[in-house]
Amino acid sequence: MYEITTRDETLRAVRHEKQNVLEIEQKDWAQHPDVQLDHPVSEFRKVLREWSKKYRRGKQITTYKDAPNFIDWPDTPQPPPSEMFVYYDEQGKTVLNWQRPV
Repeated sequence: MYEITTRDETLRAVRHEKQNVLEIEQKDWAQHPDVQLDHPVSEFRKVLREWSKKYRRGKQITTYKDAPNFIDWPDTPQPPPSEMFVYYDEQGKTVLNWQRPV
């Protein structure tokens, strides 16, 4: 929400696990002139603050075994064979040349 509202992309240089949510919460959220919001920035910040408090009060999951249920991810679809390209010669693998004798 901070990035969308302010168009400040400085946090993209910071790895996700190194980002500090408190740092974002304490920053000044100046709305970028090109950004149109349906509510004032203060309303968005209020909702995020309430969510953050609720999240911190809840049970902290430190390993996957602590989760109440698992995420049922759908299988990744296989691309059609016509779109699969394998360049064995570029990988340094041996490629047989199947030329027929004349």
